[in-house]
Amino acid sequence: NRKLYIPQMYRFKMTTFKGGVVKKLIAILFGMLLIIPVLCISGCVGGNTAEDWSKAKINVYTRDPESGTREVFWEKALDKGEITKKAVVVNSNGAMKSAIAQDKYGVGYLSIGYLDDSVKAVKFNGIEPTIENVRNGKYPISRKLHMYVNKELKEKDPNKYELVIEFIKFVQSKEGQEIVKKKGYIPLPNPQPYQKKEGLKGEIKIAGSTTVEPIAAECAKRFMQMYPDVKITVSGGGSGFGIKQVGEGLVDIGDASRDAKPEELQKYPLEDHVIGMDGVAIIVNPANPIDNLNKEQVKKIFAGEITSWGQVLGQ
Repeated sequence: NRKLYIPQMYRFKMTTFKGGVVKKLIAILFGMLLIIPVLCISGCVGGNTAEDWSKAKINVYTRDPESGTREVFWEKALDKGEITKKAVVVNSNGAMKSAIAQDKYGVGYLSIGYLDDSVKAVKFNGIEPTIENVRNGKYPISRKLHMYVNKELKEKDPNKYELVIEFIKFVQSKEGQEIVKKKGYIPLPNPQPYQKKEGLKGEIKIAGSTTVEPIAAECAKRFMQMYPDVKITVSGGGSGFGIKQVGEGLVDIGDASRDAKPEELQKYPLEDHVIGMDGVAIIVNPANPIDNLNKEQVKKIFAGEITSWGQVLGQ
């Protein structure tokens, strides 16, 4: 066996190491080399010092142009003002939540139905984005949730139209509105119990808002349990996509988290069914010390005029 030279100060009582001991020593040293950089990175990134935030650049996140959430936020929080071209565009509420949860200096917005501990919702003009504040009208960034149907379906396919309307009746019923509430949204007032109908069968295709998507998916699951001969498929794509798809007859229901625009109503024969209400919350990473943003700050942040958190904090 070959001897491993160790300086006198580190010899202690051993001057040679056999193969097994050498392997253990190398493994320990290698492990330390891996752990030390990780600890350093964690300390540097996770730090929450005043200096960090005074110099920290704001990373703005926004939704894609098809998003109803973006439309409502742009109209009610930004007064239809500019959104910086440097903003990172994400295509769903889930993607927005994931992005802000992973970006210490990020800011974005999403449906309050998606809020959880992975992000922090800030007050807007001192008002918390809660279900109660949306319901009583105090929180201003709010909207109705819609299921749009093409009016021409009634004449083209009466049986399909009847099935579609029956599903929407379920969504608007007491049982359906319990699902709306369970998903974190605001149910309709005084919903009535659903009255089951015999002999329903057929297929329904639904697409559109990612805000309405979890409601539609859960209601579809319950509806298909009641009616085994009914098949319902649910997908996202955004409010604008859903309205276009139902308007062109490519799906049977177009979900939307905003009102149809005048040009959409002019182009397509849409029948509107409101299935609940929702609010749009401004969110930051949980590490962010910000608890409140006023409207002017929000407009300037999303326009790219305020570019660091230090400007918001007054540092």
